[in-house]
Amino acid sequence: MSSSTQVLAPLWETSPSQAEWEILVGKMNKTFEVFEKHINNCDNGYQEGDDRLAVAGPLTGGQEPLDLYVLATEHAPEGNIIEIGSWLGLSTITLALALKERYKEPIYKLYAIDPHDKDHSIVSEGIGTVDLWFDAAPKYFDWHQLFLDNIKKWDVEDYIEVRREFSHDSDISNIDNVSMVWIDGDHREEPFYGDLNKFVEKADADAVIAMHDQHEHAVIRALKRYKDENPNVLEPIGTYNDDGILIEVEWNSDPSFMMGFYRKKQHG
Repeated sequence: MSSSTQVLAPLWETSPSQAEWEILVGKMNKTFEVFEKHINNCDNGYQEGDDRLAVAGPLTGGQEPLDLYVLATEHAPEGNIIEIGSWLGLSTITLALALKERYKEPIYKLYAIDPHDKDHSIVSEGIGTVDLWFDAAPKYFDWHQLFLDNIKKWDVEDYIEVRREFSHDSDISNIDNVSMVWIDGDHREEPFYGDLNKFVEKADADAVIAMHDQHEHAVIRALKRYKDENPNVLEPIGTYNDDGILIEVEWNSDPSFMMGFYRKKQHG
């Protein structure tokens, strides 16, 4: 290599002008494989740092997003996806890229439902996530706008219908062919139980039902109530221990204990 040859650093390690950045990013092949390099590559979820393609979220980078991607591309039937809880768009972009890479054209959509407000976007019992993700944020933060910016910079807008609303208020009567439901919204017992009742019912037979934070006590109670009342609806995907914690799936011998994967049976 001659002394005059310039070795360029990766785009996310440089600081081009805004115009240069938009041109460079527009030329990137934005696949899920590329996206994985930018997951949570920023400061506490506030998008601060040199990686302008970074997207943050309370998913374990490299493991939980990959599981979602595999479920959406290889295990869910053909159809639309409903997401409960989007936050800054980590799971949203993961699932939208799965649709984009599976179908090549936006013949199916991801319906992303999140009110994007402090009191309800990230709520759990007893683990302080509201304080962690909201109260510590700069006062100028616009969570919904940042979410929109994130899906735009990853070129998945055509695959997403954004619904800024509560899941219990969302009118899903016009959504057909639901092949997958991802539940990661309000983690209190009653709202989570309500999401299970509403969105599992909407899903087609053989649809994948995935959920996050299945280890939380309120989620455990909600899921048990739902299973007790609907004993023949959810069929586990993978192997679970006696406490209902996922310990292995076909494509991952060490999945996150926070995830839960099911398939909706043909007949409840």
